[in-house]
Amino acid sequence: MDSQSKRPTCPSCAKPIQLCLCKRMRSPCLDNQVSVTILQHSLERKHALNSTRIARLGLRNVSVTTVFDVHNEAEFVIRVIGSGCSKIDTNRLDSDYRLENGASLELDDSSNSKLGSANGENLESGKKLVLFDHGSLKTSESLNFSQYSGEISSGDSLVTEKIGSCDESESEDLIRISMMKRGVISNVTHSLMLKTSVEDPSFDQILASPVAMDVLAKGFVVTKFLEGKQEFELEVPAGSALLFPSKESVKIIDLKVRDLKLRNLIVLDGTWSKARRMYLENPWLKLLCSHVKLEIDGASLYREVRRQPRAGCLSTIESIVYAMKEMGEDHEGLDNMLDVFESMVEDQRRSRFLSTEYYDPPFSPLSKPTKPQREKKKKNKTQQDQSPEPVNNTTLPVVSDLPFDFRYSYSETNPAIEPIGFREPKRFSPFGPGRLDRNWTGTCAPASPETDESQWAEEREKVLGEALTEEEVTELVERYRHSDCSRQINLGKGGVTHNMIDDIHNHWKKAEAVRIKCLGVPTLDMDNICFHLEEKSGGKIVYRHINILVLYRGRNYDPQNRPIIPLMLWKPYPPIYPSLVKNVADGLTFEETKEMRNRGLHSPALMKLTRNGVYVNVVGRVGEEFETEEVVRLDCTHVGMSDCKRIGVKLKDLVPCVPILFKDEQIILWRGKKN
Repeated sequence: MDSQSKRPTCPSCAKPIQLCLCKRMRSPCLDNQVSVTILQHSLERKHALNSTRIARLGLRNVSVTTVFDVHNEAEFVIRVIGSGCSKIDTNRLDSDYRLENGASLELDDSSNSKLGSANGENLESGKKLVLFDHGSLKTSESLNFSQYSGEISSGDSLVTEKIGSCDESESEDLIRISMMKRGVISNVTHSLMLKTSVEDPSFDQILASPVAMDVLAKGFVVTKFLEGKQEFELEVPAGSALLFPSKESVKIIDLKVRDLKLRNLIVLDGTWSKARRMYLENPWLKLLCSHVKLEIDGASLYREVRRQPRAGCLSTIESIVYAMKEMGEDHEGLDNMLDVFESMVEDQRRSRFLSTEYYDPPFSPLSKPTKPQREKKKKNKTQQDQSPEPVNNTTLPVVSDLPFDFRYSYSETNPAIEPIGFREPKRFSPFGPGRLDRNWTGTCAPASPETDESQWAEEREKVLGEALTEEEVTELVERYRHSDCSRQINLGKGGVTHNMIDDIHNHWKKAEAVRIKCLGVPTLDMDNICFHLEEKSGGKIVYRHINILVLYRGRNYDPQNRPIIPLMLWKPYPPIYPSLVKNVADGLTFEETKEMRNRGLHSPALMKLTRNGVYVNVVGRVGEEFETEEVVRLDCTHVGMSDCKRIGVKLKDLVPCVPILFKDEQIILWRGKKN
């Protein structure tokens, strides 16, 4: 029964036969020089858009390990590759460490005689013995030469007997880490003898030990135990690097400058939140010699079918392809994998978004089988009961003759700046499916080019009528300017929104004017607020004091002939715009930009802004400060990071100035070159 209901799938790519990816892959697969190890989150294995399957098909040297979240407790056991001895001695000074790296002691036939002829003075010094076998570290228990000086000189066999066997089957664990949920390390034990006064050193002290990190850089084996059961055992060879934007990550080209050759690339496969959790709950990733990152400004091919946090966040296969291109792998084979990935996304997009004009999943009816209709009993109806029912044509789109483009916010968006990406498909119109005669472009619903703006201006002048006299204005303001006015609209950080225009007309049904109280980021530019209120509503500002406005409807306003304003059913996701702050400010070098940022962070704050405050005098204060100072800091501790960036965007054009840093809810502004 189940086998008949399921679609036949390809055993290689696990996709339906009609959407099989194997036929699209180039044959043979790419023989990559740098091997790839993918740590795949358990929830990503059976996802329909999992891109790891393309890496399996397109790369020869690739391995995939499934990783589960830690809910209670997990334990990691780390062993050095090829190490079978019981102790590793790292209790040495930097001079000893450099000496042993430069000239290792090899116990072969030629060196045994030298060791046996060591005099008693050198053996009495009590130094430790570290054995090196052809470049790989072979360590044993620390021996005091004063105690075994005679026995060592007796021959090679006795040295081996006292030090102990180096059989791999009897090796002890190098590091053992016990960890709780969300990466909280509860206990660390190891066989390293670090130079520290603490009996149980922390994991950070192991990371800070250059000798321990040098040992681990030669490769190690990590085993994870989850709730007493082994989850995976993974061999991490020498030259492994993690592809993840951590604090320690560097560009791949920087490793080439330092002559560090990568032999294995470890990649985390999952959503960005799951990838961060995998990084926290696998502390052995921090023991890798290198962390690398990609800096790509383009949008991912995933953007239409899976949500991306921001521009530059790529899928797993895209990250692998771009990283391996920088490492010098074959571009043709890598481009083929990108083409296959793009075709897979296109298949999903076609199946998800139908080709109908007004298709919108949140409002689309479910495709349920039709039920057979029962025969209704005939009833004797009177003449009144047989009257036809009214027909509601709710499917017809609303036609509006307003001459401007419909946007969520008119005052807080700049139509001149084009977005670089969208967080939701353009088919998701916030007005609902088929409810508006305009198409949604992702940022606005453009007006028809046939709309006559001059006719709209003439009708507005007719509605306003003759200008109010001073006595009429005084009487009108006195009625509506006080805080206890019942006809009030609060204007927040969204500015002049589309639905606010409809609220204004609803107030105008029973009142001549409406009081508008402005708070937050829009108060930086009150002229802009007044302009959009008058233009979009057709009214007139008759009173303006700091952040309080009184909007008059006009002498000849008729509520029955008010303009048609279709409502937005929800707030659309804001598009992705280019980054405001550049790594290097225009007109400055990198060092000068860094110096300006440090000066700004350590300078006293010009103003301390509050959340949803009134910022009408901020532009003037910043402009005056720039007459004497080159860098200005604004303290936005209680404002929030999102509002902090909106303030920086507005100040850039209003002052004008150059925002060079947003950090810890602080805004650092540079006045720019004087010319």
